[in-house]
Amino acid sequence: MPPNNLLPFPKTPVQAIVPTELTMVHEIQRDQVSLDLLLEKISMAGFEARIEDDDIYFVGTGCSTRVDILPEAGVVRIRGLYMLNNQLNDTAADAFCASLNKRLTVSKFVTHRWDDGDLGLFISHCVQYNFGLNMPNLLFSVRRFIESCQSLYRTDILGTRFDPDFKPAELELVSEDVVATMQ
Repeated sequence: MPPNNLLPFPKTPVQAIVPTELTMVHEIQRDQVSLDLLLEKISMAGFEARIEDDDIYFVGTGCSTRVDILPEAGVVRIRGLYMLNNQLNDTAADAFCASLNKRLTVSKFVTHRWDDGDLGLFISHCVQYNFGLNMPNLLFSVRRFIESCQSLYRTDILGTRFDPDFKPAELELVSEDVVATMQ
């Protein structure tokens, strides 16, 4: 059997199969950053979002996640909100907020009490784009922000005195009518 009877199959280099044009833009120039363009890129990345009150609102995150743009400063601000137990006094809420700011350094936390007595925990993170907005970095930051907020809720708020649905153990055995008269 002569060695020349094998047919050589064509081999393509590995780089030839990788597409040269990626579907996601890597960087948006600073002067082109807008809510409409960000909404398009965010939706293209698989997030369900819409423009609401001059913000991009992410649907179904559990923490009312919003993104807004401060073009003069070159900042994209990511914000979240959790409602806390309105029975908390302001000192306990401020101490909780301070402990979160001390423990978690990337996001910043602020509490606010409205005139009707509701208490909210605002969470924010800023992404600066001095020379252009790196879209993969922004998408990664948004995803990590949402995951961090959900983890914070599960570990620090859910089932604790900060939870709006929290009932002290001694009140769980009492009927709802008696609890309503106690408040």
